[in-house]
Amino acid sequence: MGAEHSGFLTLLAGVLSEFVRDNPEEIQFYEDVFSYQVM
Repeated sequence: MGAEHSGFLTLLAGVLSEFVRDNPEEIQFYEDVFSYQVM
């Protein structure tokens, strides 16, 4: 589980960074929502 899980996370991080580059203001919105739910 460990190795393939970290591989998946790396892939996910790559996809997310691409998305962030294209949609910075959307990411800010999701971060605000997420931190609000975590509190």
